[in-house]
Amino acid sequence: MFMLNSNKIIQRKLDEYFSRVRNTLTTFQAAIEYWFANGCDTRLRTFFDDTHSQESKADDIRVEIDTMLYEKTLLPESRREILILLERADNIPNRAESVLNQIETQQLVMPAFLQDGVRELVRVSLEAYDLVMDTAQRTLGTNRGIIERIEQVDHKESVCDKIEQNLIRELFRSPLDKADKILIRDIVLQVGDISDFCENVADFLKILHIKRQV
Repeated sequence: MFMLNSNKIIQRKLDEYFSRVRNTLTTFQAAIEYWFANGCDTRLRTFFDDTHSQESKADDIRVEIDTMLYEKTLLPESRREILILLERADNIPNRAESVLNQIETQQLVMPAFLQDGVRELVRVSLEAYDLVMDTAQRTLGTNRGIIERIEQVDHKESVCDKIEQNLIRELFRSPLDKADKILIRDIVLQVGDISDFCENVADFLKILHIKRQV
């Protein structure tokens, strides 16, 4: 397991990266709310651009960390672990940006009867990410309360799965055209991916925690 006590700059950059991802998700959540209220008007593109900007800044920090890992005196295994962690975490803001891009380019409309469910799916997914961010910081630092938080991430992902299944069931029992159902289903599934990616990061953090105990 990597130890960052002698590499505080890298640890600060990792904290900055995870915070920037959170900013991406905050903007994403605001964009979804705006979409529900106003549809795909011209301002929605501004929300997409803001989300893209936050995601790009997270990418820039990731590149900085990649460079720093080879400048610092970390063991090769430690470098590899951090790179894998970032690779898995990067799927989260990428998916948020991808969802908004699909909504905006395809000019999609979320049916009113599904909006509360999608809103809940986004909310729980962001709660899962907050737990992941806290777990990552603990794994890289204090190393306390990690297993409990990982279990909470798993629970949030399970809740998201149930919400996702209920949304799709309700969608395909509705009188919407089949083509519209498929497009909306894809959005629901992609939003659901966010909690899946959070669980994926949490699983890797659990491995790192166990290695640290050996």
